[in-house]
Amino acid sequence: MKNKPKIFILIILLLFLLSPPLKLNPGNRDNIQIAAATPIERVDNTTYTIYFAKAVPSVSESNLFGYHFAEVNVSGDTINVDDAYDWVTAKDAASCIDGSYSSFFVRGLGTYMVEASVNNLKITLKWGIMISVAIPALTPGTLHYYIDFASSYALGGYISYSGSNTIKFQIFNATTGKYVNIFTSTYFSDVAIGSYTITSHLISNGYVYLKAYFESIATIETDAGGYIQIPNIGSENRILIYQLYISRDPLSSTVYIEHQPEENYVYHHLQIYNPEYATKIVVDKPSNWDFYLISPNATVTEHADNITITDTIPATYDIYFTSSDFWNYPRRWKTHISYYDEKDDYIPFESLVTFYNLTWNETPWDTLDFEILYDDTFEMDPAQYLHIKVCDRWGDVLLEVGNLSYFAFYSFTITMYSFQIYNFQDDFIYFEIRKIGKSTWYGQYLAPREPLLLRLYPADYEFNVTFANGTTLHETFTLNNDTMYLISGWTLTRIAEMFPKAIYFKFYNTLTGLGLPFEMFQVRVNGIEISSPIYETAKEKVYVEVYDYFARLLYENWVQVQNVTFLKIGFPVATITITNNYPWDANITLIYKETQGYVSLQLKQNETISLQVIYGTYELKVTKWNEKKLLKTMLISIDVPAYTINLSPELGPPKPPSPDQITFKILGKQFTVSKAMLRQAGWSILIGVASVTIGYIIKLRFLDPWFKKKQIKGEQLLKTILILIIVTIILLAASIIISTIF
Repeated sequence: MKNKPKIFILIILLLFLLSPPLKLNPGNRDNIQIAAATPIERVDNTTYTIYFAKAVPSVSESNLFGYHFAEVNVSGDTINVDDAYDWVTAKDAASCIDGSYSSFFVRGLGTYMVEASVNNLKITLKWGIMISVAIPALTPGTLHYYIDFASSYALGGYISYSGSNTIKFQIFNATTGKYVNIFTSTYFSDVAIGSYTITSHLISNGYVYLKAYFESIATIETDAGGYIQIPNIGSENRILIYQLYISRDPLSSTVYIEHQPEENYVYHHLQIYNPEYATKIVVDKPSNWDFYLISPNATVTEHADNITITDTIPATYDIYFTSSDFWNYPRRWKTHISYYDEKDDYIPFESLVTFYNLTWNETPWDTLDFEILYDDTFEMDPAQYLHIKVCDRWGDVLLEVGNLSYFAFYSFTITMYSFQIYNFQDDFIYFEIRKIGKSTWYGQYLAPREPLLLRLYPADYEFNVTFANGTTLHETFTLNNDTMYLISGWTLTRIAEMFPKAIYFKFYNTLTGLGLPFEMFQVRVNGIEISSPIYETAKEKVYVEVYDYFARLLYENWVQVQNVTFLKIGFPVATITITNNYPWDANITLIYKETQGYVSLQLKQNETISLQVIYGTYELKVTKWNEKKLLKTMLISIDVPAYTINLSPELGPPKPPSPDQITFKILGKQFTVSKAMLRQAGWSILIGVASVTIGYIIKLRFLDPWFKKKQIKGEQLLKTILILIIVTIILLAASIIISTIF
């Protein structure tokens, strides 16, 4: 019994709970644009139609002229010519639309007469008018034309005569490369009037090419005094164009719309390419959208279901509308849900199962369909109503509330108690629990000295504990207060309302929301480094500092400690992937520039590693493994989630041999050796030959007479051994000398 207080003190020091540190009070936002839902549906694309202006002949691309000349069958000065004739032209393209007058024409003024000065003469007079025009047209349409052709002549004193006229109005076919007839006539005066369909085959390089012309011929056989004159008195030669234009087919298309919900409006953006000047563009829109902006500038007239754009230029137009139908294009405002018990302690979101529904109107509860909410942070439009249903893990409803207006933070109070089981064993155990009357068990393995914390609704429960040897303990209990069970030996000890204060550190990546290992950071509490993500204390406030392994201070703050404080800290963490493509093992050192803190590790040939580092500027140094020579150094600015580095030798042109090297070829292969090596090899060969020579001289001068005098048996073998010893000593000495010199 004397050790019982010590045991309870040890239990208290080992306990901890998991929860966030602060309760977030509900808050709302003022001046939120609220729009009641209507049957108008969401629109993600719309139709626009481009109406082109009437296309008239291009003045610069049009040619108008008339001609006249006479021919005789006898050469020489046999005719008298009285030329008081002029061809007059006009090119006013605008008149080609009106039809009530013509300012696009060729007409002859004055007279031209040819008279025979001798008998028995044949005179031929030719005259005509040619008009070629080009009408700009990028798309098909309909050609409208009204062209007046007139030709006339007068004769006198002739023996016989003949005359003919050819009128043609033609269009160029870009596919065949030839002109085709629209209208023909052989009358001296005629009118071409009508319309003609312009297809893509008749459009060449953005133009429709047309020709209108006539050619007249008059011939007389006469004696002296006979004549031909143009025009006939009271008439004229002319081509008058009253109408010549193309009405273009409208061009309709569908365009995608981008939506940008803002606080008070939804902005809708679309782009339309307009190919020509002076078009009219009609853009369909929902009746609840309002025109907002167009760029570049143009004249916009708004109607209920469309807008009309005029005074256009060839450009891509950005068009913006606004609306307030947020039910079709919801604003995505973040909101948070937090749960607390009646003691105002935080209940982890994962301890409950939350179902939710979002509506645009207040809605009766029994008409709602719910879906599960997987995170305590989610998005909703501020005009929506929130409905939630909260259950425990066995499906029993603990809270139902609906028709909640938007808040940035929701908090709800639910009657729940803490249930904790602590494995005081030196081996793993398996723990499972269920509410009495339910069929589902929830369980998990607990490591030695590991606690398990659950937040449970007051009810009757039962649990099983299975030890490593298969032994099982069963317990039934009523949860009506904070409760803990200690598993020690083969027994269960129930302890109620005995929880120390503790901080649970949880780090996460703000880019992904995923957790980060505690070992990635150095955490100091009141200046003392801790080695566990759980810090127990009796103090109400502690000073927390967090460093990374580059000695960079990432977080510092005074933290208020509740019974259980769940301290969640996030940083933007990127993944650096480094691949060693060098033909050797490398040592890489990553240095944070501001603190000069670094991480150094070996990277084998063709090996790839990944490091997690917080955004910032780093220096990467690369050396050969176990060498100090720097192979590469580079600055890295980490501001993206993923960064890839491939280490490889610098490529470049082959280096020329140094002055101390000699390059030569043997059997087609190139070799490069240093001159020092060649000198050393030459000396070695020379000394080897000298050594053998000296050995042979010693044999002849000294060894042979000595062995002969002493009459020693096996003298040849002994001579050979002695010579080898002498040669070896000489070679060894020579090698030492050469190595020292070179």
